[in-house]
Parts: sequence; structure tokens; C-alpha cells
Amino acid sequence: GTGSYAGTNRNILWKNAHGAPKTTSPLDYDQRHALSGIFDVRTGEGEGPEIGGFKPLENFGMNVLLQVGSGTPYTPMLVYDAITSRSVDQKPTGAINSANLPWLFTVDFKVEKSFTINDKYKIVPYFWVQNLLDRENIVSVYEGSGKGGSTGYLESDEGQLKASDVELGDEFASRYGLLENNPKNYGAPRMIFFGIRMSF
Repeated sequence: GTGSYAGTNRNILWKNAHGAPKTTSPLDYDQRHALSGIFDVRTGEGEGPEIGGFKPLENFGMNVLLQVGSGTPYTPMLVYDAITSRSVDQKPTGAINSANLPWLFTVDFKVEKSFTINDKYKIVPYFWVQNLLDRENIVSVYEGSGKGGSTGYLESDEGQLKASDVELGDEFASRYGLLENNPKNYGAPRMIFFGIRMSF
């Protein structure tokens, strides 16, 4: 498309007197590849292996959800100060959305077992792990570096000059490092849930 959002062309026209874009580019949310796989195993009443007259896997369920996807595109820029007000002054180094984020990969795992009380109440305790492998999934990057945790500015000549300032250098580098480490650039880490469902 010629713009990912309703205001894309307005912003381009505001900064560019040559008119709206006539050529198409990948859109910001264009994910070319996505794959999902579900493995689900269930047993019912009286099913499952028997151990000493007891069936531990009776009314048992296990679910594994696998999700893989290619990264969405972004426009590469010259390394710039992405934290301060200068972040609005960006200079592209490539075509619109010509670079891509890394691939995403998650595995979710869930087990549960149901119990019936007085033939009326059904209780299902469960154990659920999201992002089982605790993979670091990058969902957004700084366009100057292509990284989620670093703008690349502190490694640039201008950034090195500021960091070497006698009066403010150490404090500038420390505070800048804290600001650029944005948790919104990453997907959720491993999360573990215990819960109980009840129906009657």
C-alpha cells in the first residue's frame, strides 16, 4: 500500500513538497509468514492407564500451542538520538519498510484434570505456562540500530562525545541506557499460571 494508516500521506505531504507517494511498499503490519500448531490430548471418564485400581490420567487434558511468525517491516534510519526531542529528525537509509524485525516464536503449555463432586459440581484445576521456552521475542526496534534494547546512539560519534563529557558524561550514559531499554520492545517473558475452573 501507499500508507499503513489514515494519516500516513498527510504526514508525508507535510514534510515533502513533491506530493503523495505513488509507489507501494510493505505496510507496517505486513507479516508474510505465520504458522500455528496445536497438539491436544484428552481422556474421558474411565479412560487412561490403570495403576492399582486407580486411573491417574482419567479426565485429563494436555494442550501445546506453537506459534511462529516472521517479523513485521520497519524503515531503517541513520543512528539518531531516539530518546530526546531530536527523535523527530530521522533520516532513512533505505526504502520504506525495507527491513524486518526478527522472527517470533512461542510455545504455550497447559495441563488440566477435572473432578466431579456429588454429580453436580465439576472442578478443573489447571497449570498453564505461556512462552514455555522463555524466548526473547522482539516486537519493536529502534530504526537506527535495528535492535530492541539499544538505539545505537551511545556508540555513535555524537553519543561518545556526550558520554565523555567531564561533568555529565557518566550520568548521561547511565540515564540514556535506562531510557532506551524499553520493555515495550519485547514480547511477554515466561509466565506461569495456576487456576481452577468450576461449573455446575
